[in-house]
Formats: sequence, C-alpha cells, structure tokens
Amino acid sequence: MKTISLNGSWRADYVSNTQYTEVREPCIKKSSNLTLPVPGYWEDMTDILEKSALSEKISYNPLYTIQRYPQTGYVNDMALKNPVGCFVYQRTFELDRVCGDAALWFGGIQNRASAWINGKYIGEHEGYSSSFSFDIPDGILKNGENTVTLAVSNTRLSGYMKRPISGLTSRAANECTGGIYGDVELRFYEDTLRDVWVSTANDLSHFTVRCIGGENIEKTVRIYDGDAEIFNADIKSADDSISIPTDGFEFWSPDTPKLYTLSLETQNQRLTRRFGIRRLSVSGTKLLLNGEPYYFLGTCEHCYHPITVHPTRDKNYYINVIKTLKSLGFNSIRFHTYVPPVEYMEAADEVGILIEVETPNNTTYAEWVDIVKMVRRYTSPMIYSSGNEMVIDEDYIEHLRKCANLVHTESDSLFSP
Repeated sequence: MKTISLNGSWRADYVSNTQYTEVREPCIKKSSNLTLPVPGYWEDMTDILEKSALSEKISYNPLYTIQRYPQTGYVNDMALKNPVGCFVYQRTFELDRVCGDAALWFGGIQNRASAWINGKYIGEHEGYSSSFSFDIPDGILKNGENTVTLAVSNTRLSGYMKRPISGLTSRAANECTGGIYGDVELRFYEDTLRDVWVSTANDLSHFTVRCIGGENIEKTVRIYDGDAEIFNADIKSADDSISIPTDGFEFWSPDTPKLYTLSLETQNQRLTRRFGIRRLSVSGTKLLLNGEPYYFLGTCEHCYHPITVHPTRDKNYYINVIKTLKSLGFNSIRFHTYVPPVEYMEAADEVGILIEVETPNNTTYAEWVDIVKMVRRYTSPMIYSSGNEMVIDEDYIEHLRKCANLVHTESDSLFSP
C-alpha cells in the first residue's frame, strides 16, 4: 500500500456557525489569511483564530463563561471556549502517477466531514469515534498537482431515530469539540487489498486470518515471533481467509500478553498487523478467557485527560496508565461512551489489559460498522457496548439486535447492551 501524508498546514476559512450540507464545493475567500494545522483540535488553536482576520466572524460555545464561586442551584458542566460551526480546509499535493484503487483516509474527524478532490465531490461522513475513508472514483486524480477541499463541522449530530449522539469525547467539552484530530492520508491499494484482521475460534482450536479486498489475487501469510518467521502459507486467489491451528502458539491474556506479527503480502502490497490469540466466551453466567473462568477486576475510563483535555496520541502515556492500573490489581477497562484511540488499544495489547469499548449514546448503525472495522484489528478489546443510562424501548431493541449481530459476525468479541 502506498500512502501520501496530507498532514501539515492547510489553508482555511470559517464558513458558518452550523454545518455545511451542500454538495457544491465551498470556497476559501481570498481575504482569509488563516492556516490551520492537521491534525489538531480547534480549541487548541484559539490563539491562531483570535489573531486572524476571521476573529469577529467565528462563533464560540454559547455555554462558555468564567466560573465564579460559590455557586448555588443547578451548575452546568464546566465549559470551554470552543469554536463551533464549520471550517473549510484546502491544500494541494503532487502525484507522480496514479496507481491502483485510491482512497482519502482520515484517522478521525469531529464531528462531520465532506470532501472534494479537484472540484469533484467524493462523499460525506458523520461520526467522530473511528477512522474512515472516502473511495476516490477513477478519473478524478491526475498526474501533477491536485487539490483537496474539506468542510468540517462540529455541530451536534443526530443518531438513531434522530436522537442526539452524546459521548464523553464531545460531552466533556459540552459537545463543542471540533477539528481533524487524526492523520489524513491519500492511500493507493495497488492489488486492491484494503485490510486484514485475525479472529480466534470459540473452541480455541484455530485462528483465522481474514482479508478485506484483494479478491482473486494470490496472497501469502507470514507470521513472526519477534524476528523469527514461524509460519507461512499461501491463500488461494479465490479465498479471502485462512485458518491456522493454534498448536504451537501461545494465548494472549492480561497476565501473558503474547503478541505475534502478521504479514499479508501480494505482488505489489504488504500489510502488517500485531495480534494476539485469545477468546472471551460465555458459559451460563460465567465469562471464560481462553477456556478458563475469568473474573473481571475493572475500572471505568471517563475520558479524563487533565493535561491535554482531549485523548492524547502519545502511546507511552497510555502504557504508563495501564501499568499503574495493573499494579493496583485491575485487569480490565470499561470506556465510558467513547471508543479508545488506537494508541490506547496498542498499549493495552502490549502491556495486557482487557477493554470494553462503548459507543456514544444513539450511535448510528453506519458508525457501528466503522467502529467494529477499526477496533477488531486489536487484541485487547473483547466486549462492545452500546451506550450508558439509555432508555431501551422496543424500537431500540431491534437496533441493538442489529448491532449485536454485526459484532458477532464481523469480530470475535462479545456484545453487551
């Protein structure tokens, strides 16, 4: 897979205090002197915004106020001076040649994004809990200079049954967090191979390497223990998976977080993934980890980041957090209405702790798909949950059933409503 990073400084303009919903490409006014860093949260850029020519135009969180004490009666959540509305981003990039299927990939945007390349609309996405991408149709990219334009808004999203989506990554800032918080990349899939993930059989007899894309192309699987190659086999061009017996492999657990490295190769592509072999299953009222009864000693992660406010992208920070939790006797973390960053899941895989991923309240089924596709690449997440303190009516039960089926068929994890 060939990637071109689009991180860095982007020209920008503030469009409105609401979201941009038109298919027509927005323009950046010549009078705008604004450049914004990608990745980055808007509320970390208030110095830049207040010094720009747009300072009087930008709207801010209407709940923001200087806190004065003592306070009596109802007290609102602490509010930050967050910009709200829609910003347009634009930058150019150079291509030597266009090769294979192409996609514009985002590590994360809060909350809604639309995209154009060379003036052509390529799609919109709502939701802030996972990475996602837009496929780029043939004929849009060209050799030489190309232009990408984004409209990004942080107005509150409506989810299931038009009910508001609410989770701690946004609610902690009174639902006004905004920006492009993850990497932005142009990706080329020369042999159409998009992704790979590993699932463990319920009876622990085998694990399966599952390919996404690369149809009708021969693929080779190699597995490494450290630097030593311990397994290799070809996947027939007509197949999209291969099952491998667990004999000779070690199981992953919080006490023994054993990881292997998978390399999936085609003639022109190579995808790598670190993975562990493990399975959380149910027997009556018992939870079994790798076939043995397991007692969860869990803590709740409330997305509290006193230094960065937002979830940091520093994996070493999460490694230290998990080591501290384990030293206190914990073996699991439930994430309160937010999906952990990939750096958190990588740290949990390496140090060894179980994860319960919880989506924001009223997350749409479409975003459930994005979340599962991202989270299943990691070993430590073993349970998905659908929110917190929800009123579950008959219609919502049907929604939960659909989400549960997705988890059970597209991952090897459990589901809890």
